[in-house]
Amino acid sequence: MAADAETIAAVPGVGPIIADAVVQYCARPESAALFAKLAAAGVNLQYTTAAPEPAADSFVSGQTVVITGKFAAFSRPELTKRLQGLGAKVTGSVSGKTDLLVAGTDAGSKLTKAQNLGVRVMDEAELMQSLDEN
Repeated sequence: MAADAETIAAVPGVGPIIADAVVQYCARPESAALFAKLAAAGVNLQYTTAAPEPAADSFVSGQTVVITGKFAAFSRPELTKRLQGLGAKVTGSVSGKTDLLVAGTDAGSKLTKAQNLGVRVMDEAELMQSLDEN
């Protein structure tokens, strides 16, 4: 498998714990044997759906964004798709590479980590205003 845990965690709905588990599972020899049997049986193991072209001039274009907390206007998968459509790379954990944390209510430890790292934080009201402008 070519994807690392960070790449897998960028998939909407997948966090760092699941991403690490997937990487560990795929690294096992018996998993490689299963994938080889599936491929031999004709199962397409390649993801082939093209991603839509992101907006080049949005407020999140080219930025790494983390979403945390609860939102009144969106489910997290809906918000993830919306931000990706505007050109953001949405990841599941805050790091030094994070450009923006979108924080809903009950944000918790991701908010604290973002603040400690000096990451820009946007609440739901600011997010809604920025989305309306795009």
